[in-house]
Amino acid sequence: MSSDLNYFRSLNWNSTVSLELSVRKDGLSVLDTVYFTAYRNSYPFFIYQQLKYAFLQSNHSSNQLNSINDDDIWFEVVDLPESNTSANNIPDKLKLHWNIGLSYDYYTFNYNPLKNHAPPLKLILHLSNSADSAAAHLQSTKLSFMGSLKESQLIYWGTVKRITQLKTNQTEQLWHSIQSNDIDEYFKIADKLLPLPLSIKEKEMDDNETPKPRSIPLKFILPDQILAYPVLHGTAIPLEADISWLASTMASPDGFLRFCIILN
Repeated sequence: MSSDLNYFRSLNWNSTVSLELSVRKDGLSVLDTVYFTAYRNSYPFFIYQQLKYAFLQSNHSSNQLNSINDDDIWFEVVDLPESNTSANNIPDKLKLHWNIGLSYDYYTFNYNPLKNHAPPLKLILHLSNSADSAAAHLQSTKLSFMGSLKESQLIYWGTVKRITQLKTNQTEQLWHSIQSNDIDEYFKIADKLLPLPLSIKEKEMDDNETPKPRSIPLKFILPDQILAYPVLHGTAIPLEADISWLASTMASPDGFLRFCIILN
């Protein structure tokens, strides 16, 4: 395996985003603003679990902490431009099936006028359910991840055989490695699922094996950068970048390349 490949994987895996967060319950403030960083691949519910025991535990009695229903929590994105708020003043909710890095790029790049400045993403953690809030629990996040993983396998290889052939403990290892941000444990399994860059694949493939996916630059898929540009994990990506290389080094844990297209 190329050292360059491992280097860029490590950069991607260990990158973080800045968050500014306050906590409310039934409209009342529970915790003043705190600032912290989160791994880009972390899901919102992972962040909630960390906050629950790192901050809420010191501000609540054990009975109060146990009374919090994990299925009721939700995150609100705040301080967005008026053009992004609905006519009915419905709060903009953080998508629970997006990892936090994707949400960060979407909101900070699209709505931040200072393109060279990376402010914290401002969030409110609500501990009580809103009328239109869907259940936000760990199992639904896990099911969404596993579903996306199978979809990405179908796109890469035309089959989900690589994922269905994994043992139960291997799929659990994938999931727990994301929770613990353990890159070594993740790639023990993910190396069987993700494509290799064409230059490496040509050296390692069998004589009768055809390399997949093909080496295709982004410019064949995305429009000219005069109007917009692609951002992947907080980085503006040149249109000459090879898709198979990006997939092997910068894919999200579910295997997808999740770009934000930012208008100029």
